[in-house]
Amino acid sequence: MLNVITIPVTLYEQNARLLIDESSKQAVLVDPGGDVPKIMAKLPEDVTLTAIWITHSHIDHVSGVGDVIEHVSLPSIEVIAHPEDTINRDNLPLQSQMLKFPYSGEFSVTQPCVAGDVVSVGQYRFKVLHTPGHAIGHVSYYCENTDNQYNAPLCIAGDALFKGSIGRTDLPGGNHQQLLASIRDELFVLPPETVVCSGHGPNTTIDSEKKYNPFFS
Repeated sequence: MLNVITIPVTLYEQNARLLIDESSKQAVLVDPGGDVPKIMAKLPEDVTLTAIWITHSHIDHVSGVGDVIEHVSLPSIEVIAHPEDTINRDNLPLQSQMLKFPYSGEFSVTQPCVAGDVVSVGQYRFKVLHTPGHAIGHVSYYCENTDNQYNAPLCIAGDALFKGSIGRTDLPGGNHQQLLASIRDELFVLPPETVVCSGHGPNTTIDSEKKYNPFFS
């Protein structure tokens, strides 16, 4: 089974997530925004963290990446993000200064991903969806396998889509119409029962957002 562990971190209550393949005892960590000891305490001792997946590089989602890499005993750990997300990573020191948000230091993306790529944790394959609008290089990760605690397909949507809302588009690189198109064209075409794991707040489903999200009513 794929076990999804959500860990809200920092004052921004950003949802870092551990995705654990219980069979292979491998895990990936999505968007470690900070409070790394809190995150690592949720990783079982018999599970190996093999990769960090990034939806987008706003500081509340990646501030802890450097600290996580230092915690990992492996010689290397994959860091996966969209190449267009580089512009956000380059601005992380400025984001930290402007927002007075702690930043654990620079990190390198070891595996760029683009739309249609597949990334895996153990036996579970996630398709990369390019969902810009909140941020230029924003991606979501979709797994059609229903062998998880939700018994449904799973979409790690970052800050593209929330329960009853969408990501803000007033930050550099934001584009409201582009975000609406990303949600319609990339997310709303997923099976209606798909569980949407957002970057902040509670989970929702594609069906619920298509029916009730005020930005699409």
